Amino acid sequence: MTSIGNFIKDVLTKFWIWVVAIMLFVIGLGGEKVVLYRIVYMALFLIFILTFQLSYGAWRKMMYGFWLTVIVYSMLVLVLIYTYQFEDIPAYLSNYTGIPDQLQKDIGLERFDTGDLFVRLLTPTFFVVITVIQLHYFHRDFLKLSEFTRPDQRPATVTTEQIIDDETDKPPNLVDEFNFKNFMRTVNYYGTRLIKQIGEIYIVVSEISWRVLEIHIMKIVLFSALALTVFDKCALHLLLFLGVVGGVIFQASVQRLMIYLCSIFISFLLLVKMIYQIDYISHDYWNDNCSEWNITRNDAEWLGLKKIAKESSLPSLLKEYIGIIFVVTVQAVVQIRQKYQRFVNQSPEPGAGILFEDVKRKDADISLIQCTKFLLNYGFYKFGVEITLITLVAVIGTRLDIFSVLYSFWLIPMFCMRREKLATVWLPFIIFISVFLPIQYIFCVGLPPFLCAEYPWKDWDIELKTWLYLPDEIEPPLASRLIPDFILLLFACQQRLVFLKEHHASPEELAGGTNDEVMEATITPNLNPTPDFLTSSRTPLDIIKKCIFLSFYWITLAIIFLSGTNRVNLFALGYLVGSFIFLWEGNEFYLRTKKSIIKRWNYLLAYNVFVIFSKSVLQLIGCIFLNQLQFQFCWLVQLLGIACLNKFRGSEGSGITHCEVPHDEAGLVWDGITFAFLLFQRRIFNSYYFFHIRGETEVQALLASRGAELIEELMQKQIRQQEEEEKDVLEKIKMKMDRIKATHHRRQKGPQNHFDAIRSGDYYMFEEVEDDDMAMIDSITEEDEDSEDRPAGFTLSELMSSALKSDVESATEMARLARRSSEIREGSITDSIGAGPTITGGSLIRRRSRKRLSRRGTAQRKVSTADHDAPLAGAEDYSYYAGAAGDQPPPPSPAGSEDEIVEEPVPKPPPSPTIMRRIIGYIRFAWAILESLMVSATTWLNKFSKDYRHVSKCLAREKLLLKEQELNQLIHNLQEPIVPPRQPEVELSFEDESRGSGDVGSKDDLNTVIEKPSPVKDIEEFKGSSLDSFSEIEEDDIYNPFICFCVSVWYVIISHSDLVCYFVVFLNQIKSSSILSLPLPLMVLLWGTLSVPRPTKTFWVTIIAYTEAMVVIKYLFQFDFFPWNEKSKQVNTKPFWPPKILGIEKQEKYAMYDVTLLMIVFFHRFMLKSLGLWKNKGSTVGSAETFPKSSHDSTKSTEDTSLKRDDTISLKQEKEENGEGENDSEETDGSTQEDGLCAQVWEQWQVYESFQYGPQFLKLCVLKYLSSIRVFFNQILKLEYKVKVDVYSYMFMCDFFNFLVVIFGFASFGSQQGDVSSYLEENKVPVPFLVMVILQFGLIVIDRALYLRKDIVGKFVFQIALVTLVHIAMFFILPSVTERDFNANLPPQMWYMVKCIYLLFSAYQIRSGYPTRILGNFLCKKYNYVNMFLFKGFMGVPFLFELRALMDWIWTDTSMTLSDWLKLEDIFANIFQLKCQRRAEKEYPQGRGLPKQRMNKYTIGGSSLFSIIAIIWFPLVLFALGNTVGLPNRPLDVSLEISIGSYQPIYTMSAQRNALIPFTVTDWTQFNYDYRGDKAGQNFLSNYEYEDAYLAQLNGNSSSVWGISPPAKDKLIEELQSDKPVSVRISWTIARESNNPPSTQPIAIGKGEDIELLPQDDNRKHLMEMINGTATKPVKIKAIFPKFLKVKNSGKAEVANDLTKGLVDMRWGYNLRKNKDSGKLEKITVLRNLTLTLKTPAPNQITSQDWWVIEEDCQEFKVKEDKIQDLPKGDQCNHLNIYTFNEKAFPPTLSFISGGGYENILYLLF
Repeated sequence: MTSIGNFIKDVLTKFWIWVVAIMLFVIGLGGEKVVLYRIVYMALFLIFILTFQLSYGAWRKMMYGFWLTVIVYSMLVLVLIYTYQFEDIPAYLSNYTGIPDQLQKDIGLERFDTGDLFVRLLTPTFFVVITVIQLHYFHRDFLKLSEFTRPDQRPATVTTEQIIDDETDKPPNLVDEFNFKNFMRTVNYYGTRLIKQIGEIYIVVSEISWRVLEIHIMKIVLFSALALTVFDKCALHLLLFLGVVGGVIFQASVQRLMIYLCSIFISFLLLVKMIYQIDYISHDYWNDNCSEWNITRNDAEWLGLKKIAKESSLPSLLKEYIGIIFVVTVQAVVQIRQKYQRFVNQSPEPGAGILFEDVKRKDADISLIQCTKFLLNYGFYKFGVEITLITLVAVIGTRLDIFSVLYSFWLIPMFCMRREKLATVWLPFIIFISVFLPIQYIFCVGLPPFLCAEYPWKDWDIELKTWLYLPDEIEPPLASRLIPDFILLLFACQQRLVFLKEHHASPEELAGGTNDEVMEATITPNLNPTPDFLTSSRTPLDIIKKCIFLSFYWITLAIIFLSGTNRVNLFALGYLVGSFIFLWEGNEFYLRTKKSIIKRWNYLLAYNVFVIFSKSVLQLIGCIFLNQLQFQFCWLVQLLGIACLNKFRGSEGSGITHCEVPHDEAGLVWDGITFAFLLFQRRIFNSYYFFHIRGETEVQALLASRGAELIEELMQKQIRQQEEEEKDVLEKIKMKMDRIKATHHRRQKGPQNHFDAIRSGDYYMFEEVEDDDMAMIDSITEEDEDSEDRPAGFTLSELMSSALKSDVESATEMARLARRSSEIREGSITDSIGAGPTITGGSLIRRRSRKRLSRRGTAQRKVSTADHDAPLAGAEDYSYYAGAAGDQPPPPSPAGSEDEIVEEPVPKPPPSPTIMRRIIGYIRFAWAILESLMVSATTWLNKFSKDYRHVSKCLAREKLLLKEQELNQLIHNLQEPIVPPRQPEVELSFEDESRGSGDVGSKDDLNTVIEKPSPVKDIEEFKGSSLDSFSEIEEDDIYNPFICFCVSVWYVIISHSDLVCYFVVFLNQIKSSSILSLPLPLMVLLWGTLSVPRPTKTFWVTIIAYTEAMVVIKYLFQFDFFPWNEKSKQVNTKPFWPPKILGIEKQEKYAMYDVTLLMIVFFHRFMLKSLGLWKNKGSTVGSAETFPKSSHDSTKSTEDTSLKRDDTISLKQEKEENGEGENDSEETDGSTQEDGLCAQVWEQWQVYESFQYGPQFLKLCVLKYLSSIRVFFNQILKLEYKVKVDVYSYMFMCDFFNFLVVIFGFASFGSQQGDVSSYLEENKVPVPFLVMVILQFGLIVIDRALYLRKDIVGKFVFQIALVTLVHIAMFFILPSVTERDFNANLPPQMWYMVKCIYLLFSAYQIRSGYPTRILGNFLCKKYNYVNMFLFKGFMGVPFLFELRALMDWIWTDTSMTLSDWLKLEDIFANIFQLKCQRRAEKEYPQGRGLPKQRMNKYTIGGSSLFSIIAIIWFPLVLFALGNTVGLPNRPLDVSLEISIGSYQPIYTMSAQRNALIPFTVTDWTQFNYDYRGDKAGQNFLSNYEYEDAYLAQLNGNSSSVWGISPPAKDKLIEELQSDKPVSVRISWTIARESNNPPSTQPIAIGKGEDIELLPQDDNRKHLMEMINGTATKPVKIKAIFPKFLKVKNSGKAEVANDLTKGLVDMRWGYNLRKNKDSGKLEKITVLRNLTLTLKTPAPNQITSQDWWVIEEDCQEFKVKEDKIQDLPKGDQCNHLNIYTFNEKAFPPTLSFISGGGYENILYLLF
């Protein structure tokens, strides 16, 4: 308790003083009105706060006296208020002191009642008490606590590691011993650690937050004071505004002084405003009446003094001042706290604006955390100029008035100045802002009202005055526009400090490095102070820098492009053209000289600045002359995008609607964003990082065709492997056939014909032939797995196989060990790269796989030592994955290996399995399944990017070796250095011709960062780091399966970026569907995809050029002054409307897909250049001369580069030498001669100026382009040098999918209404549907025939015809038939996209050629359960097997008859299934007599059992959940009919539309509540929902007259008088909608039981009298009317008898009346009583017609006994109410299942 008391005392000592201060503040602002004694309280509070802000020492010294003063004053106030309550005191003060009564009230003296007096005195009394407590109990302790004293011995800090190491109490093992005690111990252990870690994090975060506040608190104070002056403009605030501006301009000491003065001034204003609120001061005294203006203004309001409104309060009036005082107080608290912490910790004061003291410029490239710290420290120091200029543009775009034009004049010279020149004009720029800010505020305040001065511009246009920012009496300028100016001034002043620091400090003293612009033309890597982040990406920081610096250029151009496309005016067109110019040049822009790069980029910046200036000037025209321009020069307004963004708002401003003014396009948002990106990109150009990018681009240019060579080598290797495999297979087949023939010839003598030979076959022919297919397949599979580049861990098949062989825990453990063993990296791979013969990517991958497998085998022997509680169960099965043969143990490790060092302990017996252990085991197994799924997906994806990764790694190595060439050349040049007498360090840079431009590097910067290095030493270090970085490139350090999966997806995307381009082209055509965009897919399908071996540079350049031209054309036709764009808001739905079909229709996002296509194509171009695939083999530098290769081994050629030559040449010399002799390419053989002849003829034509060479020149030019076409076709038809592929299965899937699209989406392909099912229901088949289906099927047959015949020429012709016909049909014929746009419905778009995918596969097949062996089902390529079950499904489809076999027989060269072919196919099918079973037996062997494992039983048997059970019970589940699956089916018509005997019905009525009332949720809830005690009723209602219940209200008057004939009427009367039985019948009919007639009948009928009228029944007598006309008393028919009906889908409407019991309220059930005749209780049922009344017209009617009136008998029982009246929608029997409960109708998708009912489903299943 003592410690708790001390803790509470310490807390109160620290914070009680603030309680007193806040209470003092509350008393000063409290009360209903402002009085003087409260003003004194506020003055005391302000003295207390101001003293604390100004001097902490003085505040502590005056505190005791201050508290005494407060106490004395409070007691004085209490005494005065109390004594004033005496009767004579008010009169005494008035008579003897002369103080009037009003002034006494203003002082605060007022008489109160006793109760009010107690309340009034309670607050001052309480304040005196808490002040006395502070003075007597906490004052001294607070002074000791707040004293700056350094403790003698600081408590030792204990780190988290020490805490953890000192703790001996470890958490218990919950897996083996799970109980509540252990659980709480575990929670306590980890909770304590978590709290300690959170505490440490809180300390670090709080210290950083305090330091951030210390750095920026003054800016916050100044900005708060400015906000006060801006949002409450007045004359008194002008001084405060001047103080804020002065505080921003000057440095920290003067700034602090200005803040204190502003705080004092604000406190003074607060007291003045409070004093002004007393009633003694009259507000009207300051009114001024100006007769010239005919208005009355107040001088006090001009000064800023105003009375509180009735609906307002004093705190709302003073909240701005209170906020400023609070912010200044926080600033004082922050400064005092930081000063105290440094005093206690004896730490020096950090530098100005420095957040992390230990971070310098050299640390920024170490890690991501260090770089983040550096940017937080020196972000503005490094990028202050850019931030200020961007803010300047933001101010221009925000204001858009005369001052924006003035700011534009500053922007024009400043954006292109060098940094040293910019520093000279920075001070005048600050002075300009500082002078004009107060002037603008004076304009906002205006002249004093007492002057009654009239402005000269009084009669000017209001828009002109607003633009000129002139003062006005009616609408003064907005002071809020000064906020951006102030922010600009703040940034400019901070940048001024940076310039001063750079000017006075030496480069060594600048911790943030120098900001000098790097103007060297070139710089070698050893002299570059920044690390090479492109060659070696070792850290996340390098990856981020690589992404930013490589992509920022493209992002900037994309922003410029969007700036052009998002707006339609002349200025935006310039952005569009500029982006096209730079996008066209691409990375080759980096190869220009440094001076040229900056110059061209400044041109783009200059245009951007010109647009900003022009738009700011055009605001004058838009705001003043826009109304005139709209009538006469509307085209000019739309062309330049002129609009007034201040006042003019379209129709609201002028009411003119004929000329649309583009308000959004007149702004500067996109221009400002563009300016920011351009500025930062220019900063990148002027940085050392850019030289790395430039060097990388130079190497890429040198290796522009190297990737094509590597790809060609890989292709040649694949061709040889494919040929060898085909040769081996054919040799084996030939060998088998020779054996069979030999055996046959030994048994059969003499010649035989074909059929005899067939019939002579028998089993003896195959006795000597071994079935080695399984062994061959297994060997191929194992070889593929060994050589495949796969991540660490088990695949899904391996994991499930291990689980089936052993158990779940063993499989999980083996997967974990496999992943961990792959994470152990050995140094042999790195050593093998650094020395000795080099290794190719493929061999390195295979070596990794072998090491991975060997490590997995080693891990098997170390299972017992693994850090896991459970030992490995079933470890003997692990040898299967590790590659051991059979059950033999692994071979012993060599001497000195790691395995001999590890001592294997005796394995402990496994612990008894617990529930928790089993749960954790299954959770781990689920996680292992997820990881294995990622591994399988990664392995599968890596197959598609294998070539890309191989080429990328090879090029990465060659780039490093080329850079070593340059360094070696530099070493050679530096053996005899030529050192000038001055600036020797600068001469160390690599000399180049571009140094002649006159740019001089920064000597200080190089001296500061490089520290005068030794050139040779640095070069050697760079070489060593380069080789090490290559080893890091080769070694993949990513082990997380999920990260590996993401990386593999990214590799697939970038390795097949051409497919992404194709997809976007097709998507663009789908969304545009115009003639303008149609050439793009045609070029892709007829040119790009058919180019061998890949699309050429010319193709991609054509795609880029055409897309850019298309964007420009669309852009030019977006202007509103074109006639077809005047009514653009009215969408024209005609598909062949000329602007729409041509593609020049005005749209909001007209170029969205075009922009996407351009960006992706440029990205693809970048990838091609980085891979050396942009130019084909031999068309550029880096050909065979530079990298000699062998035609036999691509691996050797990849690594044996030109570096093994004795002589090494420089990079540029190699470029020049390799630039000659480039015409030996195989691709350009056909066009080289024509090029030379064309050039010769052209020269002769120029020299002799004779037209006789014209025809010859034209002929040779035509031959030149025709030769290219000839080469294109020759490359397609050459099949010798292609890797054969078989993608027919994928093409068939695409065709089959389109077949289904045509069937189910036929309504979108024709003009018919409804889908095919509606026609089939009528036994009709639409002719267009039949034609489309047959045509689709015919295309499948043709494709199959070409595939079987391996006809490349036919396939090529078929491809061209199909591409042409598809585009004509989809974009011309289909819109004309359907009269809808192509993209109006989804099915045509799906069909076209899938067809384009089919055409891509088809083009790939044409480029690669058909394989030699194409027979066989693609499902039969592997022998596993998946393929076997899929093949069974294939065999189960009717006629599919026969159809395929028939087509194979027709188009395959064979001597077999059709029947023999079918027999062969059937034999093959059976053999395939047998092989699948045999392989499963081999894969999962089982010992004799051993039981099956549980895992096997539960997976295979359990799934099969579940499937059979699901099939058995599926029908019941379907119908039981019909309410969940089905759809509500509302009634359309409810009809009721009543008849007597066999005569004409007496009553006929139906309810439709409004008479059918649906239930709401409330009605349904009430209905269920009424049946809460009836279980039968609850069960009945549970089958329905509120949507299924309807109330049918039938009128009691029959809808038809009783047209019975007189003889029939007499006959009826006679029957009623006789003793024969007469019955009353009732029937009903309910009509509903039915989309599925088999499952839901449209008409549901029903009838009630006949009610017999006995001869002795009085109702029979009354009925006869009524028909006879002798009586009018209603006749009651009992239990005939159905109250509730259940409407079934089978067409029956039955009475819901289950709702009978609920109608009786059980509380009144014993009070039911007895029947007079039987004496039994009458039950209330759902069959209600009816009364029949025959109505006869009045006697004066011309025709006598009778009708019947039927009413429900509601008077039979009392209301409390009859709950019918309490049901929802009841209307007291005004109508015949029938409640219908309608069964849901199954949706159309389930109609084929549920249509025939439960029996039909059973029939379908069994």
